Amino acid sequence: TREQIAEAQRQSTRCKASGYKDCGFGPTVTATPARIDKIIREDAFGSFNREDYEPALRDFKILAEKGDPEGQLWIGYMYYYGLGVNKDNALASYWWRKSVQSNNFHAKFFLGRLIFPG
Repeated sequence: TREQIAEAQRQSTRCKASGYKDCGFGPTVTATPARIDKIIREDAFGSFNREDYEPALRDFKILAEKGDPEGQLWIGYMYYYGLGVNKDNALASYWWRKSVQSNNFHAKFFLGRLIFPG
């Protein structure tokens, strides 16, 4: 219903405003680290898909600094292509190397492309 959508949007806003500490949807639901990471990931991809790169970078960085290989992959991607940041191959390489340590295939591909262009 429209009311449920409006309540979900209000909850999402409260969750973001609290730094993802107030993400429960009721008194019996707790904001576990995995649930918080899922919310951050969804926000990051939503921002990225809207080409709103500043919040996407911020959210991907939160994940990347926790050791999340997907967050590391996407930060590298943003630095490589200069999406919301100055293009920086050194930072792209740094984040992709961290992601490769978790055996992320896509990071291996992009890092290889960076090292061996063409």
